[in-house]
This record gives sequence, structure tokens and C-alpha cells, in this order.
Amino acid sequence: MKKFKHLEETGYSYQQHFKIALFYSYVFFKLACCCIIHALWPDFYTTTATDKIKKIYKDISKKN
Repeated sequence: MKKFKHLEETGYSYQQHFKIALFYSYVFFKLACCCIIHALWPDFYTTTATDKIKKIYKDISKKN
């Protein structure tokens, strides 16, 4: 199997990285939907995306 520099830097196997990347893709898709709804109706999901992005940043920062 090809060696990926990014995987070596993160310490993840290909399968671990694949699962994590798909998980975050799903999370960001849901947040994008919240942002679209917020754009149409400003009183909905007022801090949802910001709060989740801050949490993700905090979680990722701990791992690195």
C-alpha cells in the first residue's frame, strides 16, 4: 500500500483516517444545512455552526 505523508504525520492508519474523514464530512454537511436554514430564518440555529466548529477545533487540537 502506498505510504501517505499525511497519515504518517497524524499517526492514523488508512482505515482510521477514512472513518474520521467521513465522520467530519457528515458533521459539516449537517452544519451546512443548519447554516442554510439560518440564512432563511435567522432565529433558527443562531450559534449551532459556531459552537460545533469550536468544539471540533478543541477536539482536534487535543489530538495534535
